Amino acid sequence: MKSLVLYLLISILVTSFDIIFLVILIELFHLYYLFAVTISFISAVLLKFSLNKYIIFYYIKDQWENQLLRFFMVSITCLMITNIIMFTGVNILLINYLPMKMVAIVVVLFFTFTFHNLFSFKSITLQELITKKSKNENSTRQNQVE
Repeated sequence: MKSLVLYLLISILVTSFDIIFLVILIELFHLYYLFAVTISFISAVLLKFSLNKYIIFYYIKDQWENQLLRFFMVSITCLMITNIIMFTGVNILLINYLPMKMVAIVVVLFFTFTFHNLFSFKSITLQELITKKSKNENSTRQNQVE
């Protein structure tokens, strides 16, 4: 429960950073909104990884490179979901980018906690994950042959 509360507090902090940075990129630097969303999202992901790694999941003694790679794999999926929501809302439904960003944040929030908890910060290397998957596929094939 403590991890969830800390995760939510970090999420609020990082989300605030993401939104403020997005507004700055669009309003001050006049960047195209999807480009600005991508830049602010990636910046927020780096901040969120650092805070999660050293505040919530500090006890997991895995190589940070493995965790960062897994974290980014989940985050890239979240970025795609965010950009689809943003494009649909802004270009098709003609809704301002800020309300659409809020919708994207809510949708992505539920996805990220689950998958970062189950995948990003687990003490397993990608090689172990690939090996485990290969073993499962091989045993499935053997069962099908029998």
